[in-house]
Amino acid sequence: MTPHDPVGEMPSYAGHAAFYRDRFPEAVLQTRAVGSVGAVLMWTSQGSGDWSDAATRDLKVTVARRSERGPSVFDLGAGEFRGAVRPGDWVLKAPWSATRIACEGNHTLVTLSVPYPSLLALDGQRLPDDGDFGALHTRLNNSRTVTRMISALESETNVGDTASTLYADGLILQIAALLLRESGRNGSPRKRGHLVGDGRAVREAAARLEDEITINVELAELAERAGMSAGHFAREFKRVHGAPVHQWLTLRRVQRARTLLGDLRYSVTEVAYACGFASPQHLATVFKQHTSMTPSQYRNLVSQ
Repeated sequence: MTPHDPVGEMPSYAGHAAFYRDRFPEAVLQTRAVGSVGAVLMWTSQGSGDWSDAATRDLKVTVARRSERGPSVFDLGAGEFRGAVRPGDWVLKAPWSATRIACEGNHTLVTLSVPYPSLLALDGQRLPDDGDFGALHTRLNNSRTVTRMISALESETNVGDTASTLYADGLILQIAALLLRESGRNGSPRKRGHLVGDGRAVREAAARLEDEITINVELAELAERAGMSAGHFAREFKRVHGAPVHQWLTLRRVQRARTLLGDLRYSVTEVAYACGFASPQHLATVFKQHTSMTPSQYRNLVSQ
């Protein structure tokens, strides 16, 4: 089973629990607020199928309580990986990033979702302000310390007094600190002026890509220019522009080729290199994929 790509299909949601209640209401067993920062614990029962979800501002830790170890496919915004989920395993979903998840077997899960801007305010800006915890988004994790703290939070939802709220906030901060330690990140990796969720940096990067359309630039270089990690830059670019960097750039090159093909002063070969394609053959292959015509056929059509 291959997960679908939810970007562009799903509306914006205030939080992860709101998304699940709307899209997968039959799977939601219970939701409860915890602490004072808008965090929510949600218990779900999920069978085999596509459980991809929308981008929200929440940082999400999902722990498997019961699980049939069927093969599952994940993309939590930092690349696809596969694995068989065991009880106690957990995944970390970054804020502002849609996920692609396809699971086999039945699973009972508990998810802690925390609005990341509120978490940053609570911790005093020591966490990564882009919400990127590195390798933790690329694998099934099995730190039992995290799962024990999630269990402790579950217990606090049954108390509900002032002390319980304070204790829950402390547990949430401890979980965040553990995630930071296990990720190896040092916190606050982005340059001053690039705010969380702000698409200005990636819009500037896109403008440079169009200006330098004949040059192939690595994702790591684009991210460094923008003052972001590569993973967060890729997620933010897709959020702002609706497509991954490579796909977006290919579409821009095809659009420019269409414009230049309408000018008979340029040969097809000149158009190919002027638009950043490796060869006329490369242009022909990509152009036909997007327009169902070869460059020559398109030129004949628009010049009639």
